Amino acid sequence: MSSYGIKVFNGQGHERFSLETRLTTLLFSDVVSADSTGSIHISVPSHLSAVVHAVALDSDVYLRHVPHKVTFNVGTGLITWAPALKSEDVQATQGFEAVGRMLRSRSRIQVIGYVES
Repeated sequence: MSSYGIKVFNGQGHERFSLETRLTTLLFSDVVSADSTGSIHISVPSHLSAVVHAVALDSDVYLRHVPHKVTFNVGTGLITWAPALKSEDVQATQGFEAVGRMLRSRSRIQVIGYVES
């Protein structure tokens, strides 16, 4: 088992959830292109819970690359992804200086299984 540093904080800045303190395993990982939309079914072993996230793989000094929006239906095991920036969002910033232009990013989509405590 590996350790994944995913943490969730509440509105007051207190840690609510951390994978650093749980046994974890990587259930799924794939890189999708910046304009990719798609879905895949995965199965999560019954003794594990799961968390899904998308990590932006493109970046520059302006930090303007946005990863994909990912949803995970635990009941069906369906993961779907689509660019978080819509075409009109990208087009709306085309007249801006480079620092202000938002860009789509390639993303690594991961599903991490963990043991509930």
